[in-house]
Amino acid sequence: DMTVLEHVMVGLSAASGSGLWSALSSRSGGSQQDDRHVAKARELLGFVGLAGFESVPANTLPYGHRRLLEIARALAVEPRVLLLDEPAAGLVAEEIHALGDVIMRLKKNGMTIVLVEHHMDLVVQVSDRITVIDYGAVIAEGSPAEVQRDARVIAAYLGPSHVAA
Repeated sequence: DMTVLEHVMVGLSAASGSGLWSALSSRSGGSQQDDRHVAKARELLGFVGLAGFESVPANTLPYGHRRLLEIARALAVEPRVLLLDEPAAGLVAEEIHALGDVIMRLKKNGMTIVLVEHHMDLVVQVSDRITVIDYGAVIAEGSPAEVQRDARVIAAYLGPSHVAA
């Protein structure tokens, strides 16, 4: 039942060691650190495209917005590497596009991202290097263009309609 802002504040409290209660009570203002946390949470929400949703209960957000909120909360701990496991699962095309935009902005800001994903259009859009695994074995590795042309990848994941004429 927490708000969107409160969810990100929980991530910030984990990063600062200030504790959950401090994070949730700081939304009403107080110390300079609390004010900085609120400002940082708002910045992260803006970064992922959720500015203006701060006071909305997170459980009322559309599914795609919830995914973006999860990313904002993860970014609150200032990770060096961000693992995204099937972030596009269950999303519609517009939501996948918004997710791709966020991933590209993270990438441009120097974030290392490990993406586990079956939505090939997203993978190709955001990846510099792709490793394809089929039944636990690496079957291809390389640039998006190289992987898309690999016969084993086409057979396992893409199907013959992806073969360039």
